[in-house]
Parts: sequence; C-alpha cells; structure tokens
Amino acid sequence: KPPVHLLQVATHAQERLGWTVRLMDAPAEGISREALRQDLQREGYEAIFMWTTYLSAQGDLSASRDACRVLPGLRCVFMGAGATWRPEELLMDTRGAVILGEPEPGLESLAAAWASGHPIRDGVGLAWLDESGGVQRGPAAPLMDVSGLPMPDRGLLRGIYRANRLDVGPITTMVVSRGCGFRCTFCCTNALDQAIELEFKRPREIYDDRPPLRKRTVEQIIAEFEDIAARGYRGVEIADNIFTWGKRRTIEICK
Repeated sequence: KPPVHLLQVATHAQERLGWTVRLMDAPAEGISREALRQDLQREGYEAIFMWTTYLSAQGDLSASRDACRVLPGLRCVFMGAGATWRPEELLMDTRGAVILGEPEPGLESLAAAWASGHPIRDGVGLAWLDESGGVQRGPAAPLMDVSGLPMPDRGLLRGIYRANRLDVGPITTMVVSRGCGFRCTFCCTNALDQAIELEFKRPREIYDDRPPLRKRTVEQIIAEFEDIAARGYRGVEIADNIFTWGKRRTIEICK
C-alpha cells in the first residue's frame, strides 16, 4: 500500500520548507540496492530520510551506511516508531538525526538547525549525536493541529500498489485523523500513531493517558477525495485508527 505517512512528510517538506523531494518506495518501485547506489550517484542528494519500523531498523541502517559510502557527507535521518523507540541505535554521526514522534515539527526543527550552519542544540522533537559522540534528546514537540497539514501530493508516488481489502485498481491510502478518542490497552495503532504515542509518554512517570484525537476538517477530507478521483484512482483504503468519528460528520463526508 502507498506509504501515506511518509507521503505526508514528503509533501510537508516540499510545500512548507521548499525542498526538492524524491519519495522512493524501493519495494513498490522494484529498486534493488545496486539501483539505489546508481540513483544516489546520479542525483547527488543532500539528505535521505528513512521511515523506520521496529523490524526494518537494521536494514534501514545498512542502506544508510551504503548511501554514505556512495555520497560522503550525506545526512541520514530516521523517523517512525522504530526510530523513536531506540534512536541511539540509528545515530551514525553528527550530521544526521532521528525525528522523534510526530515527524513534521521535528522536520522543521531539523531544517532550522541545518539552515543555521551550526550543530543541532536543543532540537525540538529530535535526537542527535553531539561533538563528543553522546546521544542527546531535545524536548518533545507539541502535538500538531492536523488541519494545518497540506494535502498529500500523490504525484510523488511512483510505485505499483495494491490493498488486501480492495479488488479494484489503481488504489491509494488516506489518513484523516491522528490519535484516538478511546483508551483501549489492547489496541495496536497505525505506524505513525505508534511513534507519536512513544514520544507522548516519554516524559510521564505514570502513563495513564494516550495522545488525543485530532481530526482534519470535513471540507479537507472531501477535497482530498476529489483530488484522488481526479488522479484516476478507483479505490481508497482509510488508514485511520477509526474513521467514523461522529454520525453527523461521517454522513456529511459520505454524501
């Protein structure tokens, strides 16, 4: 399925920070390790960002080290639940960083540090290595108002995707909220909310709460459905923890 959480971050970097972005989904695009090396040599990227899960951490680290051998001086940044859980395992040098929890605030903090030309200090939503090689963690970033996020730019996707629950194609994925209004202890939230929850509970000695529900507006959701249809998609998989937040709101969207 399309990596919608990474797509949201890539769109934020492109539209809010003005960066030139290449979203690469190696499995969906059929990109081998050798093809990645060739792409790095051809494009000469300044930084790479890895969406790291618990199971992909070692593979992501290996690919990043490979990339640095091709492009010495490359900045390697990791984010996602795996990175937030154990950032110390992924920090390679003082050039890179780990974005903790919700990625967009940490991304903006990192961009500001890079623009200053100075080493990262007190980076909000970040972990990094200081000049002595010690692991540092900045303060947790406040949770965002998700209605302020740009609509994901699906023009950045180049892979071939399918969804287990849909028998049409082409398909895409969509997220219209973050967090959850319930506090079920047995639930495994989506990949982004796992990272957000890990960072949310870090400063709390007693963890008796979860990140609050934050929703995009009905108008934004309808506009994104219209954009998806205009791009020729025939199916959408909603990747929220729960989509039906309120009967009236749900009916208004589904009309």
